[in-house]
Amino acid sequence: MVIDDDGWLASAAPRWSRLRRRLGDRVQVRRRPEALRSDAVLACSDRQHLLERAHPRARRSSLVLASPEGIEPVLHRLEALWEASTQCLPVTTLGL
Repeated sequence: MVIDDDGWLASAAPRWSRLRRRLGDRVQVRRRPEALRSDAVLACSDRQHLLERAHPRARRSSLVLASPEGIEPVLHRLEALWEASTQCLPVTTLGL
């Protein structure tokens, strides 16, 4: 997952914390660089499904299901964004 601000997710999302503890080996959170910030919301799953929304509050969105070739252009953008992002929020939390 690539996010702009990890503050809220780290402090006020108990469901996310539980999920991270349970699936820590399969979940990674990265922070998007300031220069690449955007209001667009993208969710990609299994390299074949895509939900794209121009803005979080937008009423319209685009949904592509079971179409690897249909999401290929967006997938390249997401992969470039992933590479440019830095890891944040440790995968596991140590409660001492």
